[in-house]
Amino acid sequence: MTESRFISLFALFETRFFLACVMVLTCLSSSDLQAQIIDFESGLVAYFPFNGTADDKTGNGNNGIVNGATLTRDRYGSENSAYYFDGKKSSIRIPATSSIDLTSSHTFTISLWIKPRDINSGCILFKNYDYGIKWGTMNSPITLYHGIKGGFPPTKYADWESDQWYHLVLIQDKNKLSFYINGFLDHQIDKGHLTESQSEDIFIGKHPYFWGAFEGVIDDICIFNRAISDVEATTLYQIESMPIEVVVNKNFEKIDPKDITGVWQGIFSQPGNKEVDNFAYWVDLNMKNGQIQGNSRVEIANTQNYGLFQVSGGVSDVSLTIKEERVIRQYNPSGFDWCLKYAKLRYYAEDESLRGKWYADNCRENGEVILFRANSPFNFYQESKGDYASLEEIAAILKRNESAPEEVEKESVVNRKLEVQPISFFTGSSNLTKSSKDYLLNTLVSFLKESPQIKLKVTGHTDNIGNDAVNLQLSISRARKVVEFLQSNGIDKDRLRFEGYGKAKPIADNATAEGRTKNRRVEFEITAQ
Repeated sequence: MTESRFISLFALFETRFFLACVMVLTCLSSSDLQAQIIDFESGLVAYFPFNGTADDKTGNGNNGIVNGATLTRDRYGSENSAYYFDGKKSSIRIPATSSIDLTSSHTFTISLWIKPRDINSGCILFKNYDYGIKWGTMNSPITLYHGIKGGFPPTKYADWESDQWYHLVLIQDKNKLSFYINGFLDHQIDKGHLTESQSEDIFIGKHPYFWGAFEGVIDDICIFNRAISDVEATTLYQIESMPIEVVVNKNFEKIDPKDITGVWQGIFSQPGNKEVDNFAYWVDLNMKNGQIQGNSRVEIANTQNYGLFQVSGGVSDVSLTIKEERVIRQYNPSGFDWCLKYAKLRYYAEDESLRGKWYADNCRENGEVILFRANSPFNFYQESKGDYASLEEIAAILKRNESAPEEVEKESVVNRKLEVQPISFFTGSSNLTKSSKDYLLNTLVSFLKESPQIKLKVTGHTDNIGNDAVNLQLSISRARKVVEFLQSNGIDKDRLRFEGYGKAKPIADNATAEGRTKNRRVEFEITAQ
């Protein structure tokens, strides 16, 4: 086996590997320097989470009028948080208002989640003499219509299944209309071929005059008065519940050594690696006599394998270099040697991140490093994989420890991960859903108050869809929001820490929708007792 396999060996656990490091410099194009801002508050003129009502949660008063549609479970399993349409008469009407202008002379975006039933042949969403989204049957592609004279080509996507959730986005900019399915562009049409449209009411599930009715569940409709970007369309799908702002790229800032001192956590990627393309990564940086000294750590998802390295480097005006000099400690039952990487990073002040490329001379597949300020101390010892336990199991262990004689060794709960129900967020914001707030308040908050010796680390995770930087930032934002909620309900901030790992720590197969859903999660790990 050749040395060029590098990090794929970490997943295969097959052989030994040794690398020397070499400095490689690259130039970034001007397009790499452009700021890409994801801000889902910008231009959001109507938002229908369908949590108990069809009201518009933006405050613009675009409330829907329900006709026969009934409340049901949403894609998180929360009751009364989405609407079911019977495929016959049920619908929701959104009256035309000045804040929703979806005529052909304006830019707009419509995003929604659907769960169709068998043999669907109805209108998902339709606007009188304007546009519509409908199925011929569940076995045929979705068709988009614009104007009474005709419509789009049918969708290319053909893998529709009954009772599965799908995300649709329709975007109209100055030149074209674009349709996205599950985060990917399905097709576009030149707007020059479209008929002039009018401002009319919007009908969801069934139009009173045109086409059949939709059977299934519809949830989380967002309407923007702008054309969102390709990255935003993907982000709307990939996390289902998104923080409002995510910074993808910023212009380079001049580095002050104090800006980069401390612990950073994030990922390094290796896109060419088919087995493992993202690794959890930490760097602890200190400055001494103008030079960087510190340590780094890498972990492989779903294993106890980790490596701890000594790091050195230096700082120039707008970049810093770090080089892993030697392995300090490692846990690798398969007996392979860790790679020593070289990285050249830039500092982005606006979101306090370090980003750049890493290299190794015998590695065919190099990648990127993305780091954010860590909320937890650097971990020198503990392994990366903890056992799961319920709150009841942890409480029982603590009770046994409390009553045990002093000379008896106490059972440790440190590194245990708590078994909890999925934690969800509202689409269009970074806020927790009411059901998740209630769950956390009634279970975890109560547990922490009854067990004051317990300290927790909250970790956020995403699936593998979309941009690595977006995934990482979103996972950190999710974990931060949970910690803030726990603090607001009486849990001392010194007992809580948070981190995000993006897609670097999956617990299920990202190749399936079910697996991706499991990977979009928040976890709780006990760090002290």
